[in-house]
Amino acid sequence: MSGFRHFVVTITRLSGAKGHEVGKELSRRLGVRFYDRELLEKAAERTGVASEYIGLRDESVQRRFLAPLFVIENANDTLEDKLFQQAAQVIRDLYTKESCVLVGRLSDYILRNEKDVINVYIYGPEDYRVDNIMRQNGISRREARRIIREKDANRESYYKFYSMNQWNQQKGKDICLDSESFGVEGCVNILEAAVKSRFFEAES
Repeated sequence: MSGFRHFVVTITRLSGAKGHEVGKELSRRLGVRFYDRELLEKAAERTGVASEYIGLRDESVQRRFLAPLFVIENANDTLEDKLFQQAAQVIRDLYTKESCVLVGRLSDYILRNEKDVINVYIYGPEDYRVDNIMRQNGISRREARRIIREKDANRESYYKFYSMNQWNQQKGKDICLDSESFGVEGCVNILEAAVKSRFFEAES
């Protein structure tokens, strides 16, 4: 039977750019599992962190001094460190076990030396992203703008901190898509075609 060989799609996104929606629909079309917040939840299970606290630590760091990447756990590790270490292991485990779509949590950086990975960056103009956040949350434009700037800053700090400033959200991406220009469906169409072009194995 024809089908796909093993693959993983990682999605890095700006807040409000609909990267989650793109990843979820892409996974549905390709018939593989989708992981976003689930990555953090799996990491929390491994560290024994209560679920009500994980959202506060999602893709953020509470300190700014540098520490070795993927260090062995010790008594001085913060909760963010422990969650990141476990999330990194979850991502590696998923890569070895199944084809899937992964959103955020430095999945592109963690899998940077692996084959069979397509790294995607979803972005969009700020006003477009503000409009999306306003509609999704029923909040004012001012509050929506504050939220996306805060989330983007947190994600950038998180990314730089755990990659030791060796990576940024745009670097190393195979495909960069403006979700305002293409829409969610258009982005998914492009990514579906890219996955099929690279990983589809025709029946012999």
